[in-house]
Amino acid sequence: MALVGQLCRNGSGGTSSSAQTPDCIDNLDPDTLSPLFTVQVVRVEGQWYATFVAPTVTGTTANPPT
Repeated sequence: MALVGQLCRNGSGGTSSSAQTPDCIDNLDPDTLSPLFTVQVVRVEGQWYATFVAPTVTGTTANPPT
């Protein structure tokens, strides 16, 4: 499942004007494969929860051995 809309992050908290301007990225495609907008949805005791999927780097595993 993918989020449609805009995700923004705030600056690092510095004092420059650019630090106060949010850095945003948009997604208009509900079928996107972008890991930035991919979410997992689960229902727990009648409540729906959505979490972002942690992107993986090619050649690594999402759950490394312990």
